[in-house]
Amino acid sequence: MPLTIVPGRLMRRFESIAALLTLLSLILAWVIGYQRHQHDVESALTEAFPAATEFGTVSHQIYLMESKEGGHSEKRYISIGSGYGYGGPLTAAFVYDVDCRIQSVTVLEHKETVPFFGKLERDGFAESFVGESCMSPFLQGEGVDAVSGATLSSNALTTAVRNSSHRIAKEVFGLAPPEEEGFHVKFGLKEASLVILFIVSLLLFGLRFRFKRHVRWMALFVSILVLGFGCTTLLTVGNVGAFLLGYWPGWRTHLYWYLLLAIVFVPLLLRGKHFYCGSICPFGAVQECLGALGGAKRKVPHRIHDYLRWLPRVLAWIFVFIALLSQNPGIQTHEVFGTFFQLTGTTGQFLLMAAVLIAALFITRPWCAYLCPVRGVTDFVKSVIGNRSSVIGHR
Repeated sequence: MPLTIVPGRLMRRFESIAALLTLLSLILAWVIGYQRHQHDVESALTEAFPAATEFGTVSHQIYLMESKEGGHSEKRYISIGSGYGYGGPLTAAFVYDVDCRIQSVTVLEHKETVPFFGKLERDGFAESFVGESCMSPFLQGEGVDAVSGATLSSNALTTAVRNSSHRIAKEVFGLAPPEEEGFHVKFGLKEASLVILFIVSLLLFGLRFRFKRHVRWMALFVSILVLGFGCTTLLTVGNVGAFLLGYWPGWRTHLYWYLLLAIVFVPLLLRGKHFYCGSICPFGAVQECLGALGGAKRKVPHRIHDYLRWLPRVLAWIFVFIALLSQNPGIQTHEVFGTFFQLTGTTGQFLLMAAVLIAALFITRPWCAYLCPVRGVTDFVKSVIGNRSSVIGHR
């Protein structure tokens, strides 16, 4: 009897091989990126301050810099500080004079996406710290105003200057900086909205009731208004890359991220279901609203659809691979969440956003179906779980 292969079994075999190759390539990218990323801090300082003639180490991440111009010698102290931003840690060098006042700020490294970090540069946020005493509290809302549309990035630089200044105040000048209040768990409107929307999505999935359709549309509008325009903090493939690189912020100050991760991946790992994309994601909700206005249906032919549905996984692999290789999750992305809700992005992102919004009038959720790399990540995890379950079931 000739051997026949069931198409479903063939597809599972193909997905298993693709998953294995994906994991191996990402591990290789991480190893290469990690080795390339190791660098000497002093060499970075030399590039940042070419006028310096001599560097000396005072203590960990504190240096004494001397520059000579026209026979006149000047000494300055440099302290390195770090803070966690949107895509990962931001590291900056702060130059202090002998009175412990900031003379200049140089960002040595950051993981922020170009449009969001560009907001800090255009606003002159780093320069706003020049002239400040190392004894200042450096707290947002208390003398430091966050940059609108780049709150996490500005918070990262504020944290960096606070850590740097207070450390050099104690270790070099023997001063006692103001006591920092303990960080409390931040559970606000966006965290509460996220939890409520998740509970609603569970009820919509598991129950049948009279006003189910009305409740779902209300949930979609809340997602757009609160999570989209209000919080502007969405899950992106850059976040996935940051977490894979080990950039895990403190849960007390970034509780939203951990709730979001739990909502996306816990149901996926336990039941093979992901509620975020269909019921919580604000950009998905925007597409669904446009689809209702335009009478959208899936008008992509099935044969083409079967090929295009792999595109999110390919895009996810490309962006995560680049993130691991460069050790920078914000270096490359095409996502248009921030472009829509904050009007921030490159020309290419604005053009892509316009194309997606127009397509959403005729095709059901075109971004979610064919372009979203986060969907690619969740589909990849789901396929791995499905293949593993099928293997276990045949034992």
